[in-house]
Amino acid sequence: GIMIAFSNSEVWGPLSAQRPPPNPPPTIPSSPIFPKELYAMALTHDQVRALQALEELLLPSGTQKKQVLLITANRGRGKSAALGLALAGLLQEVESRKKEVSILLTAPSPENVQTVFEFAALALKKLGVRHEVTKSDAGAIVGVRARKGVIKYLNPYLASRAHASIAIVDEAAGIPVPLLFKIAKNFKRAVFSSTIHGYEGAGRGFGLRFVKSLKESPDVRVIHVEMKEPIRYSENDPIEQWLYDTLLLDAEPSPITEEEKQNLTPENCVFKIPDMEQWFLEQDNMLRQFIGIYVLAHYRNRPDDLAILGDAPHHKARYLESLTGKVVVALHIAEEGRIPEEELKEILLTGGPPGNVIPSCVVKYFPLFKHFIKLRGFRVVRIATHPELMDRGLGSQALALLVDEAAKSKLDWVGAGFGASEQLLRFWIKNGFYPIHISPSRNPVSGEFTVIVVKPVSRKAKQLLFAVNREFKLKFLDSLYDTYFSLEPEIARLLLSPLPVNYAPPHGMTNSQWSRLLVYINGGVTYEGACDAVRGLLKLHFLSSGRKRLELPPEEERALIAKALQGKTWKSAANLSGISPGTIKSRFREIIRRMVLFYAPKKVFTLL
Repeated sequence: GIMIAFSNSEVWGPLSAQRPPPNPPPTIPSSPIFPKELYAMALTHDQVRALQALEELLLPSGTQKKQVLLITANRGRGKSAALGLALAGLLQEVESRKKEVSILLTAPSPENVQTVFEFAALALKKLGVRHEVTKSDAGAIVGVRARKGVIKYLNPYLASRAHASIAIVDEAAGIPVPLLFKIAKNFKRAVFSSTIHGYEGAGRGFGLRFVKSLKESPDVRVIHVEMKEPIRYSENDPIEQWLYDTLLLDAEPSPITEEEKQNLTPENCVFKIPDMEQWFLEQDNMLRQFIGIYVLAHYRNRPDDLAILGDAPHHKARYLESLTGKVVVALHIAEEGRIPEEELKEILLTGGPPGNVIPSCVVKYFPLFKHFIKLRGFRVVRIATHPELMDRGLGSQALALLVDEAAKSKLDWVGAGFGASEQLLRFWIKNGFYPIHISPSRNPVSGEFTVIVVKPVSRKAKQLLFAVNREFKLKFLDSLYDTYFSLEPEIARLLLSPLPVNYAPPHGMTNSQWSRLLVYINGGVTYEGACDAVRGLLKLHFLSSGRKRLELPPEEERALIAKALQGKTWKSAANLSGISPGTIKSRFREIIRRMVLFYAPKKVFTLL
């Protein structure tokens, strides 16, 4: 907990003296679209401006461009309340229309939009509009329905695929940028509202990556409202500033000069282990740089993250420092493993206590390898590079030096868990990490499956993790037709990347299956007549590694996965692989011909 004590009343004075006299009430527009009663509920000029901007978004634009309203604010500026008032105004405005209006509301979690729903319901009641409120089993409001319109909450992944008259995205900085772009693309009218500094937001990263791109798009008309007048605090309130300073809510990385950009290389950076107590007490500038990199990265930051780094004994910080003394890569790691034998049963039955994410995952999904809990390693909780120094190999250098530290410390492995995007998977696989787990469902916020990757450090871990990876591939290959039917074939291909060893599994195929493959590649039967044998051949391919695995172009492996392992149509397989729909069937047959020549035992060719 945090205790705040003000001991000098002469310095601080009574609390009321710290607050300036209230601003004059906001002016209500003379001819608004929304009822004036809604404007009367606004407490600041900024809330009035937000309501007017939402009215403008709803007016006929006279253009085919998409209409996007951006509302940005620090915490406590009343943006969610303004959204709720505007949505009530929209539902009231369509009461006289013939056509219903559907409003999609999304945010990282239902809790993020409770203020929006509460103010919408409060305003509808004030306007005398009959409405019903829908709640989830957990008690959160997830919908408000009036006679001619409905506001419905969906998680961001479902929202990116849904249809509605208008989309409202609150706390947008807490949602991955690719999903934000999908939502912007799918809706002709959309509102993106976000906290810029605070627990919900991701700082300037939202502005740098998403807002900037929208404003530069010739096909999008952007209205931007910045809300600065505080409601929760008085203007320039010292308590608000104290919160920002203490919790590093506005932390940013150190600026990088052009000269530094030109001279900086991975080799001339230094890998350092900070003294966290010194950072917290004496070098808060370094701590601000460190946390600031996460603020501008894709991570959603919480005050708990800072507290964990400062207090939890098994959580540690590492960083890459430039020659000029600036943090250029930030790593948050957790030491895991060496779990007592008595906790094993608890892990198998209930998942076990918090922490030890990677050992618990191995035990739960691959119980035969339960002795993995005896090994010890580093889990990379978060890693991020300074946004002005991306694609220079700095992240890879930091990981390589972390693995070196693990080896010197007699640890067995280094691993990580993350949402499986193509970019992230390529980064980790390129650095010698390989997958051992993929979650059975998508994250409702990011729409991504969570993947765990590990790089063995000790000889004992290498033998064990190679075996775990093979079991993972077997499980994954047999699940693509069902659990992972919607998984992008490129993600699946990366998860099935070969190990850095020469290995050929027993093929397990019958002579009858091999002979059918021979007939298929010679044009005697269609794919459908030999699909079972094709799937057996693909298992052999993806379980092999090193010189024992036939090297195929990425688009061919994507086609094999989409058609034979996921059971998609030829048209879908063509679109997902990048192969022309007009040639995919003949190309597929040719790929299988090369695979049969590479993998089939010699005796197979004497069967016909």
